[in-house]
Amino acid sequence: MDTPPLDAERFSAAVAEAVENLRWEKRFRSARQLALAASMTHTYLNARLSGSVPFNVADIAALANTFDVRPDFIFDRAFELMVSEDAPSLGAVASTETEIEGAGENSI
Repeated sequence: MDTPPLDAERFSAAVAEAVENLRWEKRFRSARQLALAASMTHTYLNARLSGSVPFNVADIAALANTFDVRPDFIFDRAFELMVSEDAPSLGAVASTETEIEGAGENSI
């Protein structure tokens, strides 16, 4: 495979961020409210959202059911967050384009 291996800690943090983003999108006002809806204690969920403990498959399944999404949707969101962090900034892209299209190269 040509793709590099995922950094487990970064992916775990991205999963927590994806869960937190979904919490807001699905209008759960607090992690406590989400934990209750997902049949978790708030301390259990907070430990995972803070990164102290990684989410396990059962956690993701319970949260996916609560959010009314498929479990892989949460992982896809997490992966998208990781990819967006790795993307170059718009400023870097703009400066590269300026260098490529130097003065006079495309002038009329």
